[in-house]
Amino acid sequence: STPPYFWIWDTRSCNNGSYILKVVAYDSSSQYSEESIIVTVYNLGIDEIPNIIMLSPSPGDKISGEKLRIYANIEDERGISKVEVYLNDILYITNNSGIKGLYEFSIDVNNLRSGYYHIKIVAYDTSNQCNSVQQVIYLENNRKINEEFFVSPNGDGINDVVNFSTNNDVKIYDINGILVKTLNGNEPWNATDESGKKVSSGFYIFVIEKENTTGSIVVSK
Repeated sequence: STPPYFWIWDTRSCNNGSYILKVVAYDSSSQYSEESIIVTVYNLGIDEIPNIIMLSPSPGDKISGEKLRIYANIEDERGISKVEVYLNDILYITNNSGIKGLYEFSIDVNNLRSGYYHIKIVAYDTSNQCNSVQQVIYLENNRKINEEFFVSPNGDGINDVVNFSTNNDVKIYDINGILVKTLNGNEPWNATDESGKKVSSGFYIFVIEKENTTGSIVVSK
């Protein structure tokens, strides 16, 4: 056949929302080139749930650096009212801008442990219908990892506090990356939060930013 080439797509049986159309052309040497566009199907009279395409990162991607950047295209024939972004089922971002189209999200992951994480995007339309997409990525934290500490704040005089050999501030985070307490210099940690309340048993992370150092603390009562 000869150019121009065309293809007819009957969208009447398609759900409303965004689709990626990709054209790939090959020459006689099997070399190829491709081009993609996003199109929106809008069939009148159908109130569909929001359509979400997570453009980046891709499933299984290894992410390093201080920020996790997420790109998604979100469409709905009646309009978007709210978009939420979760990491391991913890809500990090709520966007109420109401726009339809390309979204860019940024999450500070500098204080999260290396490992696999679930990204989930939830979109609500103006009828409060919702849809979600999710995928797994791997976060790689390149900070220096120190030894693991144990603390059992039960008043028996054994491992009741953690002592840090530093004159710099130490920040304590829980496993979800939420700041629990900031310590000044050589101040020991007695497994309490900023209000003085004892924290729950579990895994915590300490960060000494000026020394580019992190480590782990296991709290056991």
